[in-house]
Amino acid sequence: MVNVFQALTIGVEGIKELDKTSKEMNALKKKHMKRLKELRNKVVGHKYEHSIEQTEIILNIDNREIYSIGNEIFKVQMRYIGNYTKLIEEM
Repeated sequence: MVNVFQALTIGVEGIKELDKTSKEMNALKKKHMKRLKELRNKVVGHKYEHSIEQTEIILNIDNREIYSIGNEIFKVQMRYIGNYTKLIEEM
């Protein structure tokens, strides 16, 4: 059984880790937002009026770039989930 002081100590360290991971996620979001927004708005998220431009964008998508972005995001999310789970388990 964890007493209140231990829970607060675990909580403070856990919150610091979650905060650090959240900052990493925000940095990734800022780094990739322009590209992801373009893909969402012109390729998958909305009906785009300029079909020729849309087709060119689709044909010019670099699969490695998309994989790299997704991989970066996935790794940070997994660290966040791991830290959050650890925090809950320790309480």
